[in-house]
Amino acid sequence: MSRHKNGAWKSRKRLALFKLQGGLCYYCNQQMEIIEGHVKYPPEWMATFEHLDDRWSEERGKHPGEYRIVLACKRCNNARNRQREHYRDWE
Repeated sequence: MSRHKNGAWKSRKRLALFKLQGGLCYYCNQQMEIIEGHVKYPPEWMATFEHLDDRWSEERGKHPGEYRIVLACKRCNNARNRQREHYRDWE
């Protein structure tokens, strides 16, 4: 898949999830904003993709047909990533 087509898919998917979630973060329920394109310093309320099954999850790949991607604000997504890294260090 070309970079252009992949970018268009992400934009459509982000907009569909934004509408489905009512523009609210999956974790903190704060209003988010869709920002397209590269932003050097993205705001904390920017909508980002969040994978419910990360690459280390035992559940990854066990849910065919289920949507395992949601939108989370940048702040919650980054906080969850830091938490994952902490637990990986202890394994």
